[in-house]
Amino acid sequence: MAVAEVNFFSQNLLRFAKFTIVLPTDKTYINDEDKPKKAPAMKTLYLLHGILDNYFCWNYQTRIQRLADELDICVVMPDGDNKFYRDSEISGDYYGKLIGEELIEFTRNTFNLSNKREDTYIGGCSMGGYGALMLALEYPDTFSKVIALSGGFNLEMMMATNNESREFIYTKRQYETMFGVEDISELLGKNNLKTDYYALAQALKDSGKPLPQIYSECGTEDWLYEYNVTFKDKMIAMGYDVTWVTGPGEHDWDFWDKGIEHALKWLGLKPSDKWVSGGKLVMK
Repeated sequence: MAVAEVNFFSQNLLRFAKFTIVLPTDKTYINDEDKPKKAPAMKTLYLLHGILDNYFCWNYQTRIQRLADELDICVVMPDGDNKFYRDSEISGDYYGKLIGEELIEFTRNTFNLSNKREDTYIGGCSMGGYGALMLALEYPDTFSKVIALSGGFNLEMMMATNNESREFIYTKRQYETMFGVEDISELLGKNNLKTDYYALAQALKDSGKPLPQIYSECGTEDWLYEYNVTFKDKMIAMGYDVTWVTGPGEHDWDFWDKGIEHALKWLGLKPSDKWVSGGKLVMK
């Protein structure tokens, strides 16, 4: 398994963007005859971090490296700062296009990744769950499945923030700048396809394009639990294929470490009987 940190110049940020990548390419085959002459293009999960975190957190806080190695999937973890993975004409940062277009193109051109929709997934926790869902809806021809762990589907809470307070981490103006809206009241609205997940989901449904399958998991002690229940119910009512998983857990890495394992198995990934993951010793 190879793990690397990559910096590349982004036209959407007009500065260097960063990501870490896990590539389980150095497999140890149990039988030499099983080793292909040319490695097949890899399935890929683009995995987004939550608010106040960065592109290292999934590597440091979870077993994602070992899971990727065992299940034979490339995992790309970009840095989204605290910008909710949205395009903002106000700040001049286009994090949606960065992830949904530029990062996809760069990683596919640089590494041996599959360009098939059925092999390309996106996911994240908290803010990253929100961002992953929005990107899956915006780029349905790229992503076939989306994972939202404790998804940040709480725009109503942000809309209640005023400009003088930091009731939910940021002030009103900071949110407006991040999301690229003139007023925070615009975050939710049937015509707002920039930030409103329900509006975007309905627009995609009406378009007739393929819909991403959704995996949503949230702990019962998580302060976002009720928001995630509402999200799940509304998406199912719209006709989306939603797998909903819940159980004891809070808004923390302990829950997301278990959740990402559940989600990877939901993707249909299974350990192979032809090779062993790094560090595992097999005696004949």
